[in-house]
Amino acid sequence: MCADADPTVVRGYAVCSAATPVGFFILKAAPATPHWADDDTVTLHAFRIDERQQGRGYARAALAALAERARRDWPAARQLMLAVNTRNLAALGLYLACGWCDTGGQNPGPIGPQHLLAYPLA
Repeated sequence: MCADADPTVVRGYAVCSAATPVGFFILKAAPATPHWADDDTVTLHAFRIDERQQGRGYARAALAALAERARRDWPAARQLMLAVNTRNLAALGLYLACGWCDTGGQNPGPIGPQHLLAYPLA
């Protein structure tokens, strides 16, 4: 997916433990962001941790690191945003525990309604 994308606006990242990949995520900046994101927002997509590696803190560490990565790669961005399915209570709880805030907005989503969450970068 990222191979043909403009690397100034779409970047894929591996989440690694030592040299072993345990997950991945994609960050997008304008103009590649979804319709619900402002131009000064970087959006998080496809955040995954291998289910065999879950419960070891990799997701929390990756969420902290991706905020720093977004600040470095897109210094004009004021926030991160993501959309998470309203039924995905585990992911929603993780994001909220890591400092993300529910904006109160929703996106229809491909498999049901999604909460829109934001994380300030400034």
